[in-house]
Amino acid sequence: MSNKRLIDFLQKEDKPVQGRRVLTAAVISDSKSKYLQNYIGPTNQHIKWWHKSGDDIQHRLRWLKNNIDIKIQQYGNIHFYIWLGTCNLTKREKKGQISIANTNTQEAVQEIAELYANFTQLVKKHPGCKLTFLEVPHYSIVRWNTSKGHKNPELFTEQDITLRQQVEELNLKIHSLNSELGVHSPLLTVHLRTRKQVKRGKNKPTKDVIKYSLLSDGIHPSPLLSRVWLREIVDQVKVDCYQ
Repeated sequence: MSNKRLIDFLQKEDKPVQGRRVLTAAVISDSKSKYLQNYIGPTNQHIKWWHKSGDDIQHRLRWLKNNIDIKIQQYGNIHFYIWLGTCNLTKREKKGQISIANTNTQEAVQEIAELYANFTQLVKKHPGCKLTFLEVPHYSIVRWNTSKGHKNPELFTEQDITLRQQVEELNLKIHSLNSELGVHSPLLTVHLRTRKQVKRGKNKPTKDVIKYSLLSDGIHPSPLLSRVWLREIVDQVKVDCYQ
């Protein structure tokens, strides 16, 4: 989306809370959610943000296994929002640069789906709790490695193409998993999409492109996009955690 459309989205009237809160919302993620926390206001301070920079699914799962009982005792029944996968699709290289972890899209998505299943099994042991997998946003290896000083970041252009395919396939899987759980992820990736005219002429054909410029460094959201994603998540929490 254009910046104007994102601003227009934020200027829409806030959805009112209906009823009383029956679940505590908790977002479990890598560093992405840290950027959203900067814009938390008095109406959404009750959301818990449990994140750690650079963590993959396995590390956050291990953390939750070790802490879930304590957190439920502390906050009551919890609706967990799992916002992970970025650090599984790509791997860290020297100097903080990244590269694609598995060029086989089907294998990469299946591996992550199997890891997600561990969260499902864990939360099922706590019948009062619920679980949602959040969409994994598009991101750019080229732009991230540029921000990390790589001398030839254009070498990763083909990897970016593969990564886009993997993110799209993974998000299809995420929506399928959520459907089985009877829950819904807000459409976070839609805010990174735009249409670009590819030819001049009467019909003006366009193509779908990802607006990576909305990411501050190729991975993390800009201030504007952070506010939009926060609004999307908060609106979903109002549906999921109140009766």
